[in-house]
Amino acid sequence: MAKTRMGRAVVLQAVFGFAVPKTRRGPKRSKDSRVAHGSREEMKGGVAHVTIKLKRGFRSLRKKEEMAVLRGAIARVNQGELVRIVEFSVMSNHVHLIVEAENSGDLSKGMASLNTGLGLNRLWD
Repeated sequence: MAKTRMGRAVVLQAVFGFAVPKTRRGPKRSKDSRVAHGSREEMKGGVAHVTIKLKRGFRSLRKKEEMAVLRGAIARVNQGELVRIVEFSVMSNHVHLIVEAENSGDLSKGMASLNTGLGLNRLWD
């Protein structure tokens, strides 16, 4: 049995005999999160599309210094053996990446390496 709320069909868990959680479990989402994020399917070798987005209030990523930092970070990640960033597109407040990885764990570690190696905080002080 399904109810409709704001144009979406909502399946009631009680119909299937599961307990209905009173609060949402998992990490809190920020107020500016505009997209519902689900879990990524288990990856077993292949290509993934990854988006990295900035919070509001930062300079554009398309400026000369920011582009240099991004290119350097991507080059460092590609020297490792976990992931390979095949293509990327830089927008003013986010970056789209096409990434090859053997599995979800490698993808996660590679993207964590990219995020920590960006160095944009040092650039923006």
